[in-house]
Amino acid sequence: MYDLNTKKIYLHILILLKLGLMIFVSFLSGNLNAQDSVSSPDITIKTNLLYDATTTLNLGVEVPLSNKFSLDIPLNYNPWTFSEGRKIKHWLVQPELRYWLKETLHGSFFGLHAHGAQFNVAGKSRRYQGWLAGGGVSYGYQWSLGGKWRMEASVGVGYAYIDYEKWTQQNSESPDCAVCKKKTGTDVMHYVGPTKAAVSLIYTFGNRSRKRENTYYPASEKVIVRTDTIYVPILNNDVETLTESGKVFILFPWDESDMSAELIKNDSLEMCKMQRIVDSVSAIDGVQIKRIDIDAYSSPEGNLHHNINLAEKRGESLKNYIVRNCALSDSLFTIRSRGENWEGLADAIPLSYLTPEEQKDILKILDLQDVSTRKILLQQYKNGEVYNYLLKKIYPQLRVCVYKIEYTIPVKYEN
Repeated sequence: MYDLNTKKIYLHILILLKLGLMIFVSFLSGNLNAQDSVSSPDITIKTNLLYDATTTLNLGVEVPLSNKFSLDIPLNYNPWTFSEGRKIKHWLVQPELRYWLKETLHGSFFGLHAHGAQFNVAGKSRRYQGWLAGGGVSYGYQWSLGGKWRMEASVGVGYAYIDYEKWTQQNSESPDCAVCKKKTGTDVMHYVGPTKAAVSLIYTFGNRSRKRENTYYPASEKVIVRTDTIYVPILNNDVETLTESGKVFILFPWDESDMSAELIKNDSLEMCKMQRIVDSVSAIDGVQIKRIDIDAYSSPEGNLHHNINLAEKRGESLKNYIVRNCALSDSLFTIRSRGENWEGLADAIPLSYLTPEEQKDILKILDLQDVSTRKILLQQYKNGEVYNYLLKKIYPQLRVCVYKIEYTIPVKYEN
């Protein structure tokens, strides 16, 4: 048995051990991320300080599922018995699917959780032993403490079906006292009320990093796109080589690259841009299309390596659409992933509805060399309010494909 002072000592040791574990993970993750590598999407580990205060061992993991959804899995275990037989022995698991209003692991969220537990709880004279199961809804908010450390507060309400036994608690010095430990009945409770409360300390880290191979960063110079005809030197006396250039803005859903029928319908005007240019060029007598270059960009939220691959897949989807609808050869196309469109973001900031002070601060962040630091500071700036504006109003326009069509035309059509 443990008296009250022993309980306090165990609580302090427990908190120190958990903080030590999280700091060790922070150190290990920092060493991995310092290498020339690309980390996977953010994953967090956390400890609920409210449960810590009850000497309950607990550790949670949260995994992003998309830009708006995540899965939180907390595990709780309390094995202790204290003085006079008092105890709150139990294990509890409470997985929760979360919908984030801004972006995964940032700001406000609503959750849908289930819970299951076994318990053995006792005071001085009564003991209750049984199990429970149920579910509920929750609301929470997560904010940054700086670097990779974060905090989260959440509350939830719901339902629990509780099946338990009632026992009298032993109050004799003799452990063999049969009268002192007696089952007095069983009961079932249909509980409706608070089902969770958390104030959690969180550490964010990536999955094991992968070695970066052939990673392409966007060119430092800004992309200048002309929609008029660009003349280049004549190749011979009969044929002249011309190019047509332009941009296509395709509002791909977050983390998707397929050109679905719904997407094509919603962005029909954008899809018509490139197709109209190809059709008009092909309609000229004697014209011959030599090549079509597509440079594809992604918006800069999430993992860099993933965004580089995502931009290339979107460029391929646009190419496949043009091939199907314009009867062109696949061999004419060259697809290049330009990665995250930081230059486009810098160009858009002065034209945005941000205040002059906010524009200045954001541009200063964009001048930083380290991409990961840029992303963290953008998310933290003014508690994420400006970042939320960027996600909704500017980032979708950064998912752009820049195309250039090179073709030859008889000189008689020069004018």
